[in-house]
Amino acid sequence: MVQETEHVCGLCDGQGYHVVMVGGTETCPACDGLGVEEEI
Repeated sequence: MVQETEHVCGLCDGQGYHVVMVGGTETCPACDGLGVEEEI
């Protein structure tokens, strides 16, 4: 049996985006802006 669990994305801390050094924000590439990492 396969079970899916969601974990807070470690790269963006669950925000779905991160602040770039030049100013502004961009979508987190690790979770595609969802804020969670899915493990299967």
